[in-house]
Amino acid sequence: MARRAGAWLEGLPGRRRPPVGGRLYRSLGSAVPAGDRPPPPCRLSGHGHGACLRAMHVPRRARPMSTLLFVHNAYRLRAGEDAVAEATCAILAERGHRVVRYGVSSAEVLRLPLHRRAAAALQVPFSVTTYRALGRLAGRERPALALVQNVFPFLSPSVYYALAHRGVPVVQTVFNYRFVCPAGTLYMGGRTCERCVRSWTVPCVLHRCYRGSRAWSALYAAVVGFHRRAGTFARIPSLFVLAAEALRGPLVRGGLPGDRMVRIPNAFDARRYEPGTGSGRYLLYVGRLDPEKGVRTLVRAMAGVPGARLKVVGRGTEETVLRRMAAEGAGRVEFLGPVYGDAVATLLRDALAVVVPSEWPEVSPMIVLQAQAHARPVIATRAGGLPEMVADGTDGLLVAPGDADALAGAIRALSSDPARADVLGRAGRARVETDLSAARTYARLRDAVSRFVRPDIL
Repeated sequence: MARRAGAWLEGLPGRRRPPVGGRLYRSLGSAVPAGDRPPPPCRLSGHGHGACLRAMHVPRRARPMSTLLFVHNAYRLRAGEDAVAEATCAILAERGHRVVRYGVSSAEVLRLPLHRRAAAALQVPFSVTTYRALGRLAGRERPALALVQNVFPFLSPSVYYALAHRGVPVVQTVFNYRFVCPAGTLYMGGRTCERCVRSWTVPCVLHRCYRGSRAWSALYAAVVGFHRRAGTFARIPSLFVLAAEALRGPLVRGGLPGDRMVRIPNAFDARRYEPGTGSGRYLLYVGRLDPEKGVRTLVRAMAGVPGARLKVVGRGTEETVLRRMAAEGAGRVEFLGPVYGDAVATLLRDALAVVVPSEWPEVSPMIVLQAQAHARPVIATRAGGLPEMVADGTDGLLVAPGDADALAGAIRALSSDPARADVLGRAGRARVETDLSAARTYARLRDAVSRFVRPDIL
């Protein structure tokens, strides 16, 4: 049935009047202006210049080579993936490509009145509005290629059918496990979980894997499960660009074609970051305070390292429990809450080391790159893509996830030898400067597109 539905989806016409539920995005049809004028204000959200749903031109510095379409559903809370989207568009524009962006901000949609949020939720499985508006945009701009980063939840997988209908090849960038795990984390009940990878996505609903909500878990489970069965994710993209090789195994086990996958690490401009000295001699954690992040293990490890100090930046569901655990550990853990901008940069520069104790298969956390750009070593776990970012004994230290004793040993090793911490930090900075430069990232993408799509696009 799902495959028949997939065939029906592919046969949707491109030009019809949108249904009533589609009025949420009615400003999009005229949101791409002629020339480089900004789009008109969104008439429904009340925010200026297409804040609800936008399609915009990225300014270019050189004469355009080819037109590229970049599609991204920004997250409710700004994430590293959103920063990668901006960096990718900038890299392409700087190399002479005309980049047209099409996207929606989840934060803006969730601030709309209730009835408009409900209308948006009804289109999460397949947004007919997105299908038609993106189809019109692709027909008008005639892009040589579409880079699709995130379609969940409000753009929906209708993006793929709109682009296929217009004959636009799709390059899908992948930063999480959402194509095979509705929650996107492969983590449930304190351990790695692949129950939804090879089968129906019912376990996600039973265990409320998405934000602890049965309703949202059911919605994501239905969308991911339906489109996997329909072959949407496996058939339409010409190329999958993986942020980490760790993604390949679960994605292939979930039915995606491994022969169309290429690993390209995230670009990162280390020149914007000032190398630090670690003068504060404290350990630093930056991130969510949620179970899968392993902060409980980190707090337990601190109890085994007399004299070491830890500063924790962030908020999350475990904050109360973590504060209670820290109070029992002689008060050497300081909770700073959310910290942004220059303040977090100062914390990074002055830290002896940055700790990333993740217990889920994290893909490519931005905090690792930020720490390395500030020439500070990273103590991380051998989980997900972290071993691809941190070379044990070269630019940081790796330990087993969930092992408080091993984590304490790594903290003790750097706390007792600050000179070694500085050597590891400088090595991390050198790696980021050379391996993750914009030029190298573009070259990797150009080679992959030439191999899997066409050699004349990039």
